[in-house]
This record gives sequence, structure tokens and C-alpha cells, in this order.
Amino acid sequence: MSSRRPEKSKRAARWSVVLTAVLTATLSPAAPVSNPRISGPIPSTGRPGDGSRNHPYLSMQSEVARQGYREDEFYVEGTANAYVIQPATNTATPDAGNPYAYKTRVIVRRPVSTGKFNGTVILEWINASANSDQENDWLWSHEHLMREGYAYVGVSAQARG
Repeated sequence: MSSRRPEKSKRAARWSVVLTAVLTATLSPAAPVSNPRISGPIPSTGRPGDGSRNHPYLSMQSEVARQGYREDEFYVEGTANAYVIQPATNTATPDAGNPYAYKTRVIVRRPVSTGKFNGTVILEWINASANSDQENDWLWSHEHLMREGYAYVGVSAQARG
């Protein structure tokens, strides 16, 4: 297994370069935006169910701790551009109100030991269809993800959540 890790790292690095090139070529912003500010990890002094609510929403602190994982919550904020699609040309142009301010929540669950980390991060856009955050991918596969050494990042990316 350890002999495969360097190959995974090389493959991940190649994909990172390809992804960066594609995004830079096709999504270069027409209007400048600021780099996001990251706050955290946000201190968590409460335990789920104690009434203080001083813990991440949908926290699984005790579950992840039993599996050798940690759970941290962060805020990410900054400004971003919105674009309007021009139907006639199917191109996007910057919205007149740019840039728009945003602040969102990010939950990170990862192995405490770097030796247990398998090198893969799972990113979930947290679903808010029911007007609150729902970590569906994490909920359905957290046992497998922790058993196999994945890191998980969930992003609250919808206003209604």
C-alpha cells in the first residue's frame, strides 16, 4: 500500500495542474475579486445535545473522535462576482452589481494522524433543499470514509441552509 502512495501523489499533482490550467483559461474573472478570508477553526466548547449549541451544526465530534478523526468548523468570507448569461450568444457577462459579499461555513473532518490519511479529500456541496444543511454524502458514507482514511470537506454553499 505504501508503494502506491507516491503514484497517488503524482496523479493528484498532475490533476491539480490540469484543473488549474483549465480553470485559468476558461473562468478568468472579468472583474477583480478579493482573496477569501478564512476564520477558524471556530472554538467548539459544547457537545452535541447539551443545549449550548456551541458546536458545529450536525456535529459528529464524538463519532469522529472514536475513529481517530477530528472535526473543525471554519468561516470563509470575501467577495465574488456574479454573471449574467446572454441567451443570444450563450456567453456570460459580469453583473452590474459586482462584487457581492459572502460568508459561508466549512466543516472539515480528517484523520488526526497524517499516517492514516489516504491522500484524498472528498468535497461536498452541502444540500439545503429542506431549508437546512444536509450532509447527505457524509451521512451515507462516513463510516467508509473514516475506515479508509479520507478527509472530508463540507461547504454550506446555499443561502437557505
